[in-house]
Amino acid sequence: MTHAGRKRVVTCGVIAAAVGLSILDHAGLFGYRGDDRLRYDGTNCTVTRVVCGDTLEVDLPDGQNATTQVRLRGIDAPDIAQGPDEKSAFYGAEAADFLRRQVEGRRVTLRLDPNRPARDKFDRLLAYVHLDGELESLNERLIEAGCAYADGRVNHVFKLQFTQREKTAERGKIGLWAVITPEQMPKWRQGIDAASEP
Repeated sequence: MTHAGRKRVVTCGVIAAAVGLSILDHAGLFGYRGDDRLRYDGTNCTVTRVVCGDTLEVDLPDGQNATTQVRLRGIDAPDIAQGPDEKSAFYGAEAADFLRRQVEGRRVTLRLDPNRPARDKFDRLLAYVHLDGELESLNERLIEAGCAYADGRVNHVFKLQFTQREKTAERGKIGLWAVITPEQMPKWRQGIDAASEP
């Protein structure tokens, strides 16, 4: 094979690899889709359903789905049972009910973190969600109401702010902080608390 022929083969291989990576990227393999920021950041939509205290669905199509599932970034609300063999976490029903009263059927604006992947491992869109016309996010509001923890496991632009709001709710014994015991906290949180003890 001539030098020019080898060069053509290498060039075609590089182009094929780039196209393949682009396809995998758009399929969400790397935690975000190439068009997620363009499609969702700053978008107004209506909340069609609250799944649990930190996850909701909005009326924007997502691939073959008629709606998009959105996980509120930077927080972790207690889980609620999704099936007959599951048990809800402490304060899970209260957190879901609080979020439902705040947003179900209402218009919201989605904001994506510019420095983090737009999707989680379950392919949910990760966002800060604002009721139309409000500066404070629902993410913050859930923490302030004692319905969610500030999730310190991953860095994000509001990590410090969320942590400070959680400390205020904890000191004020608001929401779950009024009666929770360490054993009722999520496992990840028990590890954080144990590590911070003197």
